[in-house]
Amino acid sequence: MTEQQTPTLAETGASMTDDSFIARIFTEARTHKAFLDRPVEESTLRELYETAKFAPSASNLCPMRISFVTSAEAKQTVIAAAADGNKPKVESAPVVAIIAHDSRFHDHIGTLAPHMDADAYAAQDASRLEAVAIENSWLQAGFLISAARALGLDCGPMSGFSKQAIDDAFYAGSSWKSDFLMNIGYGDKAPRSVPGRILGVVWMFTSVIIIASVTGAIASAFTVQRPQSDIATFDDVVRARTGTVKNSASERYLRDAGARPAAYTDLTGALAALAQREIVAVVHDAPILKHRIAADHAGEMTLLPLEFREADYAIALPEESPLREPVNRALLAITASSEWDDIQRRYLGD
Repeated sequence: MTEQQTPTLAETGASMTDDSFIARIFTEARTHKAFLDRPVEESTLRELYETAKFAPSASNLCPMRISFVTSAEAKQTVIAAAADGNKPKVESAPVVAIIAHDSRFHDHIGTLAPHMDADAYAAQDASRLEAVAIENSWLQAGFLISAARALGLDCGPMSGFSKQAIDDAFYAGSSWKSDFLMNIGYGDKAPRSVPGRILGVVWMFTSVIIIASVTGAIASAFTVQRPQSDIATFDDVVRARTGTVKNSASERYLRDAGARPAAYTDLTGALAALAQREIVAVVHDAPILKHRIAADHAGEMTLLPLEFREADYAIALPEESPLREPVNRALLAITASSEWDDIQRRYLGD
């Protein structure tokens, strides 16, 4: 696999009105748990700071403070303070930003907000000043994340750590107090090592059998003995007499779209209603439908090539489960083997 690197907006020539800008900053942005073994240049961090340091805040109070942790020794201090589930994330990141607030932010009102009465503002209740500092620090941090994305960086913000340990190690004797940690680097979008895969991949499998399919497209419709079905678009599905499984993601998706599907206790009931022509189509997860048609209704029902929305299937395990690594190793081994195509044909057909 090759490393996937995110270009900066300057490199792509995108402007704030381009779809690529919206995608880079918002719709394609993800919280990364694993990062490539690629350093972030100091000049890039300086540019990030200069871009975000005056991020909007109430009355331009700017209480956010940032400490970029890059040395191995300092990172070990952060790792020690992180929750067990977050330690590998910190280890993977080339940079950890401690996002903090300055409890004495009002000392700078004369410079940052000269229109205000600094003495009167500072005379407010200490708890109120602290709340203002925390709230606006989080507000500014949102712009910091956006700036990082614009510079081609990926982020992994997290709150699972001991604030007291971080404050004692980095801010003792100062008015700064930590709010959250943010791992920064170049996200490992295509993990190559087993640990990288464990951290970076959400496995996609069917709910009928784990190894039936690694991709699932939710909400594909099929009909009985009508290869030339009148259902050609999702709008047709919304208007048609369709059925689905009660309380499933497919039912929620259809109802959100304005459809009124018949909801059955299970897929067997929905297929029986389809066979009796009580409904004209069943909407459910494509891999499961494909398996059930091949196993129970071959020649009777046709799977239409309509994929309305993709949804991931996942194997849920406790965060510290000892099964995580052996399960991931086993899945990697089987999907990389020559048996994988045979398994899919066996359960899903050609």
